[in-house]
Amino acid sequence: MFQTIKSRIKIDNAIFTFGETETNGTKQNEYLVFCAGASSHHVEWLSPVKGSSLHLLIITLREIMNQGYKGKVKIKKGWSSVNLQFFGVKPNKGIKVKANFSSFLFYSSAFGSSYITESVMVQLVSNLEDIAALQDAAHQGAHE
Repeated sequence: MFQTIKSRIKIDNAIFTFGETETNGTKQNEYLVFCAGASSHHVEWLSPVKGSSLHLLIITLREIMNQGYKGKVKIKKGWSSVNLQFFGVKPNKGIKVKANFSSFLFYSSAFGSSYITESVMVQLVSNLEDIAALQDAAHQGAHE
């Protein structure tokens, strides 16, 4: 799938992989969202949100950061979504977060939650911003 992997970020049961793909000789920067649930259920999507939806995801993550790492975000694709819920910062532990996925009449979540550092969250937002900027540039180039 990826020719090169630039970054991999784990947020509880969700893993965001950023890298370069090649299709018919054309290289593209993409991201993959993988989320594990109970009983070996999982979702795996290549660049599930783009354009204005990607910008909205970035804005939402930034708002969560500005609100003391409390809030929810959904990454939707079709009838399914990967859900990230942030519960704030715990001293000496980090940012408490839970990831799961759901779809029409289906919900899957592994047990518990985990902690991430602020630098992990900053890197996720930065990587998504890089993808959005590249998509915007490619979109503008296509219309010139």
